[in-house]
Amino acid sequence: MRGYLLLIPAVLLMVSCATQQEQVAPAIPEAEAVIAAPAPTPGPPETFDYTENPTLALIPLGAVRGQANGEEFTVNTIIFEPKSDGTWEVKFCEADLDDPTEVLIDGQYIYLDLAEAPEAGKVIEKPMEFGAGFFQITLPDGTGTTSWNADNAWVLEITDWNQEPWDPDDDFFQTAGTASGRVAVCYKGYGDFENSWAAGNFDGAVIRYMGEPPWVQESEE
Repeated sequence: MRGYLLLIPAVLLMVSCATQQEQVAPAIPEAEAVIAAPAPTPGPPETFDYTENPTLALIPLGAVRGQANGEEFTVNTIIFEPKSDGTWEVKFCEADLDDPTEVLIDGQYIYLDLAEAPEAGKVIEKPMEFGAGFFQITLPDGTGTTSWNADNAWVLEITDWNQEPWDPDDDFFQTAGTASGRVAVCYKGYGDFENSWAAGNFDGAVIRYMGEPPWVQESEE
């Protein structure tokens, strides 16, 4: 009888150990950290609306186009050229010029005075205020065009600039390379003129000299 009593505690101990082993849940591996993918960078918009604060992010897809006093304005020729004081100007013209060195340009165009010399990678901005350009725009009665001076704001980015030096053996008026980039320009309406604008991308804009550039003249003196 005594032998049976000694076996009972041993059996109970074995049952207790087995029960404890069954109660221990297997270790669960830690979940790997989930890294969220970066949000996609928003692409350019498909359309543009007049704004008093144009930015590069607002420039739409496609070529430069816009609204001129409520009517469609399509840019077919873009011209960069230095002025007599050494600063630069750019014209966004509705006319499709046969000769990129034509002096007189018919139809509508936006003329901008550039405060900085254009070059690849340059962004030039102008806040909404008077000056630094004009809009050669059709009169409200449709009888012709006028140089409309109004508060205007714009942003211009030059993405590619291929300027050739002045060639003294070439014509007095000569092409000097091409430029690419994008622009958004807004003119604030008043009187009979509505808010007007042009925005978009351009490639192969004309760089031209309409006479010997001032920096060449200075080097010859």
